Order: sequence, then structure tokens, then C-alpha cells
Amino acid sequence: MLGLDLSGGYYDAGDNVKFNFPQAGTLTLIAWSGIEFKEGYEKAGQYQYMLDMVKWGADYFVKCHPEKDVFYIQVGDGKLDHSYWSPPEFITYEYPSYKVDKEHPGSEVAGEASASLAAASILFKDVDSTYSKTLLQHAIELFEFADNYRGDYTSSVPEVAGFYGTSRRGINDELEWSALWLYRATGDQKYLEKFESFILTDGAYYSCNRPISWDEKYPGIYMLSAQVLKDEKYLNLAYKYADQIVDCQKTPGGLCYFDNLSKWGSNRHAANAVSMLAFFANILPQSDEKRPKYIEFLQKQINYFYSIF
Repeated sequence: MLGLDLSGGYYDAGDNVKFNFPQAGTLTLIAWSGIEFKEGYEKAGQYQYMLDMVKWGADYFVKCHPEKDVFYIQVGDGKLDHSYWSPPEFITYEYPSYKVDKEHPGSEVAGEASASLAAASILFKDVDSTYSKTLLQHAIELFEFADNYRGDYTSSVPEVAGFYGTSRRGINDELEWSALWLYRATGDQKYLEKFESFILTDGAYYSCNRPISWDEKYPGIYMLSAQVLKDEKYLNLAYKYADQIVDCQKTPGGLCYFDNLSKWGSNRHAANAVSMLAFFANILPQSDEKRPKYIEFLQKQINYFYSIF
């Protein structure tokens, strides 16, 4: 028995396992959308629901971070759980928890959790300042843990392999992503310096043309850096990515399609890709000649999603 309360958070897909790497990636994007599109949530009557959803996940991540250099990254055994089909209330099988620490690091999962809590701290800053500060402190400590004790979490927790193992990009994008979110949350120059030092040695940084996902953070980095840093080199990279998405391969019906990704769950990849256009168009001036093209393409993809239901 751990003697820890690891209740809360979200189960993965249709099983009863909590995989914190994809869960944190999802939470970051939802919190980001709440920051940028508050008015839209309010008009739809969904703003409080969105806050509650983010808080449910953020509270869980705080519980999973009981010590500065410890983070529980999975609750439940994926292979064992997939042998059963039952609601969580009826679980009678073994239900272990797994952690990363100094001796068994997990920079990508700790980095993404840091990003999610930094984003959530911004979201809640004007809602509950005390809670916001708590989230930010955990975000800072998780980033320091991810940076100071570098390593991929699949090596530390082999049980996650085959489900949400070490990402194809390794740990670089999560370190960059979390540093950038902490810079936005704090304004502290040291996080900007960290971000820029990371990308200097990251050979993959400038070449992404895939959708953002639990294991691919570069698209989000492009858009967030263009917004926060307001430097021409970052803005140009965001334009480049947005143009690639608009010009990407499409199905006969017009859906964005990514080879080797879209064979399973094609709508999620299309939605993730075009969501970056929404974030980018939102920061562009009305006079920007590319802004209408991005919005039109985004609307076409959304209309396609609705048309199939």
C-alpha cells in the first residue's frame, strides 16, 4: 500500500487505466483553449464545465506529485486491465501504481505534466489566485525534475510500453513545451533561456508537419512561441506549419489525412492539426492576408466532422 490518495483524473479510452502522459497532453490543450477562447465557452454555456474538467485533472496531477522529484505516471496495469471488461467500481484485480523519480526519470511525462499545470495556473489566475499559485508551484517543480534528471519514462516504467511509451521525438519537445508554458505563466527570463537552449540542440525542432498529439508537441510550440515571444523567426515557423496543414493530403471528401497516422481514428488527427490554425488565426491581426484562409480551412474541417454524424 502506498498510503497515497491517487483518486481522480481520467481513464484512458474504454479501460480503467490512468495513463498520465496522454492525459497531461489533453489537459494542456483544454486549458489553452480556455485561456484563448473564454468568450466562446461562455457563449456556449460551457465555461464552468471546462473549468471543472481542467480542475479535475489538475487536482489529480497534484496528488500524483507528492514529493519534488517524484511523479506517479500510471495507475493500473494496461495488460491486466485489458483482460477484463467491467466498470471501475467492480475492479477486483490487481491495480498497481507506477512512478518516476531521481533514479528512474521520466522527462517527457514530467515535462508534459508541468506544461498542463502551468497552463491551468494561467486559466485559474483570475478565478482562484491561491489555487493558481499551487498549480504553478507544482509546474515549476515538475519542470525542474524533468530537466535535472533526464531520461525517458518507458525505460523507467516498462509497463507503459505498448500503450503510451516514449514518444518518437524523445524528451526534447516536452522540455521545450513546458519551459515555454512556464515562461508564459511567470514571465521569468530563465524559462525563455531554457527554451532557447533546448531548441539550439534539437535537430527535429524545425521539421514537424504532423498534428499535435500526446507524443508530438512541436505544433503547439510553434503557435505558442509565435504568440508569446513575438519574434519573426518564431512567427515564420508558425506560418510554415499552418501552410503545410492547409496544403496537406486530403481524402476525397476533403478531410486532412496523414499517412501512417490516420489509418486509425482519422478525425482526431485532423482535428488536432487544424486546432493549431485556430490558435494561430486568433493572434493574427484582421489585416493579415493569410488569416481568412486559415479560418476558412478550419471551418471546412469542422463542417466535415459534423456532416458524418
